[in-house]
Amino acid sequence: MAVITDIIRRHTDLNQQESDHIRRLIALWGPLADLSFADLLLVAPAVGVHLGHLVCLGQIRPTTAPTLHVDDFFGRFLPCEEQTLAMAALESGQIEYSPRALDDGSDTPGITDADDVGPMAIPVVFDRRVVAVLVRQSAVSTQRTLGDLEMAYLGVFERLAEMIVDGVFPFRSDVEEGEEAPRVGDGVLVLDSRLKASYASPNAVSAFHRLGFHGSILGKTLTELGFKSEVSRSLQVLKVPIVDEIERGRSVTILARILPLLAGGELGGVLVLLRDVSEMRRRERLLLSKDATIREIHHRVKNNLQTVSSLLRIQARRVVAEEAKTALRDAERRIAATAAVHDLLARDGGDDVEFDVVVGEILKKAKDVTGSPVRFHMVGKGPILPTAKASSLALVVNELVLNAAEHGFPPGTKTEGSVTVELTHSATELNVRVDDDGVGLPQGFDSETSAGLGLTIIKTLVTQDLGGELTIRRATESAAGTVAQLTVGLQDPSSG
Repeated sequence: MAVITDIIRRHTDLNQQESDHIRRLIALWGPLADLSFADLLLVAPAVGVHLGHLVCLGQIRPTTAPTLHVDDFFGRFLPCEEQTLAMAALESGQIEYSPRALDDGSDTPGITDADDVGPMAIPVVFDRRVVAVLVRQSAVSTQRTLGDLEMAYLGVFERLAEMIVDGVFPFRSDVEEGEEAPRVGDGVLVLDSRLKASYASPNAVSAFHRLGFHGSILGKTLTELGFKSEVSRSLQVLKVPIVDEIERGRSVTILARILPLLAGGELGGVLVLLRDVSEMRRRERLLLSKDATIREIHHRVKNNLQTVSSLLRIQARRVVAEEAKTALRDAERRIAATAAVHDLLARDGGDDVEFDVVVGEILKKAKDVTGSPVRFHMVGKGPILPTAKASSLALVVNELVLNAAEHGFPPGTKTEGSVTVELTHSATELNVRVDDDGVGLPQGFDSETSAGLGLTIIKTLVTQDLGGELTIRRATESAAGTVAQLTVGLQDPSSG
């Protein structure tokens, strides 16, 4: 699928800065279509094999009026001879109006009481060069007197169109609209050159009512309407767009997108788009609270597990019987592996963890507890896993790693050795391979019939909790070393 960057590069002679200007305009032109009650097409002269055509770089439909075009024109080539209005704007560098916009008998084009919102071509200027043309095409045809809302909207559109010709809109310091950005239909406030309200749409009036302002809005300044005093000063001095929020307690939040309307470099007015985002902010606070609660739960679970691990370690020191001492130390290491998962969740938040980070913690812990010269390595990168699966897998990997270190390098057999954990995964499957270069498996060893506690725990977790498969074998027929291969599905069985 073609994107605007490809279209500009392949079919126009626009440079990088001009292309960026075009992309900024397209990213922010939603209000333009709504204010003009019209479809907008952005076209530029094509080069190469399509010379003599205008290529469509973008198209947007209004939410305030019916669309004129059902078809998508993006990326299409329009013959220049059929686009006389756009070509006139390219040549003159001035806004061009359809002749029928003057049918009311007025001497100048523009918005009049009898205007039919006819076609209009606006040259898009960057650094004094016309780089494209914004064409307004409307399905609205009115032979009636326009209402206050329509007159106000069309008047603001005309002023923004003049700013496009002057090369000051879109603002270079502006940012792209997000999903919560106010649209014209959410509420419009227009200020005059004295920064006093000259028009407020019904939805804007409702927004201020929710904020507790019930007086007349007309004639009021932004500060009188509840905005910070810094907003007006920034508009007058910097003349750049501002995003601000007005709150009434924690129950009402109005998001405002404030655009200066410039004329000859001076501040001639202000357009304020308003949107009630109270419900969005309430949900964000709930999510933050939930995230903090989850972190705290994992933190406390980790602390409790570490306490239990410490108690087992203390008990192991006091036990005389070597078998009991070993059992307590093994239990301590198993609890520590689970604590590592909750420690990561407490730090990162959420319900998922990066499994390679968990394995790294396990290997670090294994090096501390074994006290042997065995080197531990990890190769590859693991997937992001939900807590339950990550916890079970952590226990399995912990057992495999400790078994490799304990049984692969018994005292007196080898002074140095290595244990490597290799992680590979696809969208549906995780493979964990634990290799050691130790003494290898004893003769007659069978993982299916072995009754060791560690291996019993591993097999139970792999088959019952993870639904996976485990094989344990010699590295090669003639060489020492052991390979444990674990395969676990990543898809939720219930989703199938």
